Amino acid sequence: METAHVDLVLTDLAMPRREGIETIIEIRRRFPHVKVIALSGVFGDLYLDMARRLGAAAAFAKPVRIDVLRVAVETVLTTSDPRSHIAHATNTAA
Repeated sequence: METAHVDLVLTDLAMPRREGIETIIEIRRRFPHVKVIALSGVFGDLYLDMARRLGAAAAFAKPVRIDVLRVAVETVLTTSDPRSHIAHATNTAA
């Protein structure tokens, strides 16, 4: 991200070398203009809420519906404040 222009990072919260919470903290510290959407198939709502509190614009439990993710990406990219939270969208089938 230091050599390329990045607008948005999609990160999982459970990763082998660095967990997603650490990643969000690092992005917020080093690249405050970059927006973050967090995803997790392992951790529950408390962890997703923590991701939001630390600066993720949105956080979703996996599996996430592609239409929900697409709307979140579009919304986050059109919001000027990288720390603005989008309204919680449902990830369940209609």
